[in-house]
Amino acid sequence: MNAEEQIKNFIINDISKDNINTIIKNNKVNQEMIDLLWKISISNVHPQSWRAAWMLFHLLNNSNKDYIRPYLDQMLDLLNTFTHNGQKREIMKIILLFDVKEIEMGKAVNICFKILLNPKEALAVRVHAMQIIFNISIIEPELKSELKDVLKIIIQEDSPALRGRGGMLLKKLTKY
Repeated sequence: MNAEEQIKNFIINDISKDNINTIIKNNKVNQEMIDLLWKISISNVHPQSWRAAWMLFHLLNNSNKDYIRPYLDQMLDLLNTFTHNGQKREIMKIILLFDVKEIEMGKAVNICFKILLNPKEALAVRVHAMQIIFNISIIEPELKSELKDVLKIIIQEDSPALRGRGGMLLKKLTKY
């Protein structure tokens, strides 16, 4: 069985936080593993795609997140092509692991505002989009006004998750 088949088998049969923590603890995370997980994550084959993205997020920590750094620009480009909300959510969580200065901020803002304003998007995906825009607004203060206006609309929605995160970020925006 080749490495890709082994990872796919792990994703289908053995994926768990405990098993991932064991991989990290035993220093088994390497570039080949991350590259294969990335390839599976973007394949849009389910459930492997979202599970691979979930595994990617959980494998990344301060000592090994450099393995995924080469894919940051691609992550933004592919966000709207993912067919499963879990894929999109996990990839956005990976983006949030990095300083916003490392991503193409203009592209990220455009994509995230589209996601945030789309009521058909999954709630968790919209919450992560909100957080990415907020993080960029700290560096690009001219975004704050637009984000405040959008958040005032968003917190009127029924979702406690959107109201909660939106309200918290709106308070932070008024302090800055």
